[in-house]
Amino acid sequence: MSTQLEKVKKVLAKVATELYRNDVDFVVIGSFVIPLLYNVPWSTYDIDLFITNKSTVAEYELFEKIAIENGWDVGTTPYGTPYYEIYYDGEVIRIDLLENVYDIYVPKRIIERAKEVNVEGVKIKVIRLEDQLVLKARAASEEDVSFLKSILEKLVRKNLVKITIGNIEEAIQAFPETEQNSIRRRLALVGFYTTLSEKFE
Repeated sequence: MSTQLEKVKKVLAKVATELYRNDVDFVVIGSFVIPLLYNVPWSTYDIDLFITNKSTVAEYELFEKIAIENGWDVGTTPYGTPYYEIYYDGEVIRIDLLENVYDIYVPKRIIERAKEVNVEGVKIKVIRLEDQLVLKARAASEEDVSFLKSILEKLVRKNLVKITIGNIEEAIQAFPETEQNSIRRRLALVGFYTTLSEKFE
């Protein structure tokens, strides 16, 4: 019997294949970068795909067409972008399709340095964990801060993932200077800088 993670990977590979077939490029963001990059189980398996070459809002009908052709349920996120709900082997798996809209912002530099991983034979780009941490620190909701604390306690301090201050700083510098210090402060308050044995100034 397939594990939940295996099921989600199969669904991601199928969705990726259909998006590529329709000339849609994307990178994976969100918490699902953890199992994709490190093969470490994580508590949530909803998937966030950041579309890089089309507008999910202006071209909503394209993404709706892809869902209909494949028998997937389609809905609209609070940001006005589509999401898919796909039933597979007893699981309902949700995939949000996102872009830079409202408070969602993924800088081009972060997208350009995404890593390529093989998921069920399909090549998929995934942003680095350090980049995901910086995106969460920038957003800074209660849920985002909780995510940062969980990563630090469950993964970083247990040496299950390897991250560096250098990669964190590169991600921070992808944002406007007016935002950089607040991002650093939030990461410092959670404990990333002291844990990684770097002095925060």
